Amino acid sequence: MIRHLVLLAAATVALGACTSDRPTSPRRVTRPDELLAVQSGGAAGSDGLWIYTLGDSVRRRRAVPAPLNGGDGSWSPDGERLAVFAKVDGDTNIFAGDIYAIGADGSGLLRLTTYPASGGNPVWSPDGTRIAFGSYRDGNSEVYVMRADGTEQTRLTFSDEIDGGASWSADGSRIIFDSYRDGNSEVYSVRTDGTGLVNLTNNPATDFGAHVQPNGTRLVFSSRRSGPTEQYVMNLDGSGLLSLGRGLRGEWSPTGSYVTFESSRTGDTEIYAVYPDNLAAGLRRLTNSAGDDEQARPSPDGRMVAFVSNRNRSYRDLYVMRFDGSNVRRLTNGASTLPIAWRPRPATRR
Repeated sequence: MIRHLVLLAAATVALGACTSDRPTSPRRVTRPDELLAVQSGGAAGSDGLWIYTLGDSVRRRRAVPAPLNGGDGSWSPDGERLAVFAKVDGDTNIFAGDIYAIGADGSGLLRLTTYPASGGNPVWSPDGTRIAFGSYRDGNSEVYVMRADGTEQTRLTFSDEIDGGASWSADGSRIIFDSYRDGNSEVYSVRTDGTGLVNLTNNPATDFGAHVQPNGTRLVFSSRRSGPTEQYVMNLDGSGLLSLGRGLRGEWSPTGSYVTFESSRTGDTEIYAVYPDNLAAGLRRLTNSAGDDEQARPSPDGRMVAFVSNRNRSYRDLYVMRFDGSNVRRLTNGASTLPIAWRPRPATRR
């Protein structure tokens, strides 16, 4: 009996030693949900680009430090940096402003463009190495691309009309953009070296506002080809056109399975969702208020949707809700605030 107890104790000590020597896996931690938004018309000093952190309470911080004030921007794919268009606060020159990169925590501010003409709409490539943007530096609105450090700035479009609204294909090989070069707004695609220009919509009606599906196989865009503005989906080569119904500002969910958009089909503007691969399931109405609900932005995990609404007053305040339309939460009070993009939430470790 004593021998058995001694052996058991020895085995326990040995097992404990093996366990303590075994490396432990770091605990997986996720960031709180954060949302980039631009505010105007609020209290003095409140206009500009803000990052909202959603927890038990809502906190916010400026996306760029004073004296700069941001107007639009986008997150890098890993969520660690922002590319923003900003200018010195109070500068009334409409052509002032440049594109900057900055860490999500406000560190490492880097000026990427130094042209006297205005630019904007910076969008990161899927691999985070390049940024597409718009600029008037050559006399009118054109689409450019550069390295994430501001080098190798290359003009992609050459037109006497407006080109803008860039979006990347998932493999980073092409830029999708809007253009008036044919006398009306169309959706085009071009390689990142400026070759291979393709008119994807090629319709006498107005086509605009294209957004590429996260997996890169399709895009959603707005069109007036059937009269009232409708949302359409098509393949990146222009084939497979599919109408989703009347509405504006289509946005893909992070998984690319559904599209959110706004529509005034019942009077007030409300937010809807639809599954392009299952249109038989019909529209899913996400809001139902006495005001106008617009500018839907699904969160990275698809659980929530950010939007703006004037349901409480003339201001267009910022709200979030669950995807099923429940748990509506108001983030701002008395200022027009537009959601731009949720911060990507890859798991972090510590």
